[in-house]
Amino acid sequence: MTSQIIGSNMLVLFLQHDELDDLGLCCGAAEGREMKRLVVDTLSNLGYESNGDMKIEVFDGKQGILIFAEADLESLVRYMRFSDLEDLIDAVGAINARQIRSKLTYYMDCYWLELRGARDAIEKAALQLGEYGHHIDAFDYNEGVLEEYGTLIEERNAIGTIRSAFYSCRS
Repeated sequence: MTSQIIGSNMLVLFLQHDELDDLGLCCGAAEGREMKRLVVDTLSNLGYESNGDMKIEVFDGKQGILIFAEADLESLVRYMRFSDLEDLIDAVGAINARQIRSKLTYYMDCYWLELRGARDAIEKAALQLGEYGHHIDAFDYNEGVLEEYGTLIEERNAIGTIRSAFYSCRS
């Protein structure tokens, strides 16, 4: 499955026919509740939440189906900035964030931790991490700057990687 957010309110998905079969969907079911569930799950995995009504259009092709889902999307991304590695390590040791995807980038002499996931889990983690670092709102900072100029340290599970490296031997 290929998915992409376009603009502030559009999700585009492409699924090959065998992927549809793996999910237990067919083009007829694609217009029903199962397709909406797939769209909502995909949005959640991308770090977005949909509020309110959703318009879904499905186009069947030879290679698979193309899905356009239009909805009010709310980003579930938070950034934390740590001025030193020890603060980051201490912060990660103080939280339990298994349901959060995290990415770590080094940029301008700081460690930038990106948090994505369910709203409640992100907000709780951001509050706990705020004792050790600085909360930077996603709207205040362009993630493209980090991707372009920063050095990526861990892309998918920064919190888990740091916990494994620094806390697996401690009791």
